[in-house]
Amino acid sequence: MATDLLITVSSTVLLPHFADLVSQRRFSELRGRLAQSMGGYLLLLLPVAAFLVVGAFSVVELVYLRGAFTREKAELTAMLLPILAFGAPAFSMGQVLAQVHISGGDTKTPMAVGFWRVGFKALFSVILLVILPLPLKIAGLALPPPPRRSSARRCCGCAFRPIGGPREGPWGA
Repeated sequence: MATDLLITVSSTVLLPHFADLVSQRRFSELRGRLAQSMGGYLLLLLPVAAFLVVGAFSVVELVYLRGAFTREKAELTAMLLPILAFGAPAFSMGQVLAQVHISGGDTKTPMAVGFWRVGFKALFSVILLVILPLPLKIAGLALPPPPRRSSARRCCGCAFRPIGGPREGPWGA
């Protein structure tokens, strides 16, 4: 989601400030700043999550409903959006706490927490794949069709030809 980019960038900005407080051993002020930043994230993200829960179909309709994306597909996507929306506040808390640990020189804890989060997400995804297919009337994962050979050649041609250069050669159009 777009909120992940905002969270990652803003929590990265907090790292030097947290590191400065740790280096000066001002731990009470660090706790205050941590509470302040977590409260700010929650103040920002909980209303966004609530909006996405209430207006899920409107958001999906605005962004996706055109072309081959049918109304039925939009309804299925809108049913999953609230689940994703409530992940943003949890993600922000994890990011801020990781910055606090890193600022104190502890890189082991954020790494361990990251592995636990990946494991939990994998387990949660498997559980959702077992539970959600019934009410959503879906089966398995949606995989994109394999790319056509000409599409792959076009991509390679765009990636490897000089800007403004000719289109001839093995990757030509």
